[in-house]
Amino acid sequence: MSSNPLISVTLISMNHEKFIEQAVTSIINQSYQNIEVIFLDNNSKDKTFEIAESLLKKSTLRYTCIKNVEDKGVSENLNTQVKLANGEFISVISGDDWFEKDDIETRLRHLQKNNLDVIYANGNKFIDNLNCFQDLYTKQFIKQINTIINNCFQENIAQNLLFCPGFFVKKQILIENEFDVNIDAEDWDINLRLARKNYQFGFVNKKLFNYRILTNSLSNNYEKMEKSYFQITDKYLDEIKKNPKAKKKYDIKLIEFRINKIKQNENNKYNQKKLLEIYKELNFIKYNLPKRFYKNQINYFKYLLRKL
Repeated sequence: MSSNPLISVTLISMNHEKFIEQAVTSIINQSYQNIEVIFLDNNSKDKTFEIAESLLKKSTLRYTCIKNVEDKGVSENLNTQVKLANGEFISVISGDDWFEKDDIETRLRHLQKNNLDVIYANGNKFIDNLNCFQDLYTKQFIKQINTIINNCFQENIAQNLLFCPGFFVKKQILIENEFDVNIDAEDWDINLRLARKNYQFGFVNKKLFNYRILTNSLSNNYEKMEKSYFQITDKYLDEIKKNPKAKKKYDIKLIEFRINKIKQNENNKYNQKKLLEIYKELNFIKYNLPKRFYKNQINYFKYLLRKL
């Protein structure tokens, strides 16, 4: 393995005219410069492609630009980019996200030093409509990161805990394990499949990237989130049922989906009453409340307060 290998950054964008300059510039300005960019525009109707191509032409980086004439899924686009990549490693980013200056160099050195296959990192969430940053991971998550990263399959089987912007991996791994074109949550799916095959994961506790949350993001679309959730978990239901920790996460997620559906009709008095009952059910599972308190409201609230 070369100490300064070529890194292929796969950049996918669709109608990101407002954001693509920030994304491309963050790649061009990386402290590590042995980079190529495989840019794919997924049939944008705005000037996304033109802006990105113009910026890459002016840079000193090698690059490839592709423009789809029809919409394709993220997984299919990623597979196309990986096949065109010449680098020893792949770094994945979307056209509405952006890197910190030392993202690629930090991940590469951490991977090389620890003989790893896949690197995740800390980062920021940027809430676009509020124009503000938030921590991507909680302090509790960071305290538990070694457990999570060293047991990625079991820890992530019922809930995707790892954000993938800047997902950094050996190219050969993605050649041998293509993204599943039938899955919407391709990042979670590839995480589980690679972890199940015992590839070595690592985590850099440094904020290396910025993940933009848009009003139309998958994380804000509950119907798509629910579909994606079942696409993944249906593959692993047997493993989930055998793992008490995973089964609890799974049961909680199912209740949360029910809550989100009811909230869509929140002005209905019946739904409000139903919602309170479901929240109660959620608390009993989440905080392991004794079932004998389920019908006794006073004892239920006293016990819940102690747990909180």
